[in-house]
Amino acid sequence: MLDSGDAAKEKVGGVFHPVHMHWPESGVIIYTDFYKKRKGLQTPSDAMRNDVALFQKDGSVVHSLKKPSIKTESGGLVGEVYHFGPDRRGQYDARAYFTYKDYIDYFVLTAHDKPTFDRSLPAFEHVVRSYAPQLKVIHEPPKKT
Repeated sequence: MLDSGDAAKEKVGGVFHPVHMHWPESGVIIYTDFYKKRKGLQTPSDAMRNDVALFQKDGSVVHSLKKPSIKTESGGLVGEVYHFGPDRRGQYDARAYFTYKDYIDYFVLTAHDKPTFDRSLPAFEHVVRSYAPQLKVIHEPPKKT
């Protein structure tokens, strides 16, 4: 289920979770967000390294594991996929990064434990395959002409 209320609360683009449940009691969540490209953050690999650094800053010693890419159903974009975990809280993540215009859009599956993570990977892959970038980027105010 797409939950715009949880997305607003977490300040991310979108949040998906099992019906009638919310994070953290659901034990699993998929959310979307983006990085604006800048020096040192231009590619999905850069975004992955940035996320590893954020894990480390949070006290987690995690490494990324490259997984097969996922191609979208619409537009044929290819997302680079990495798995992380467990972090210091025992959580596992899968992340898919897409380059689009001046952004790196990404999806994150976060699960409280490995069995839930493994069971949730097909849903994550389904959501990622459904990604279609916006034709008009709404992350920035319109330019004055």
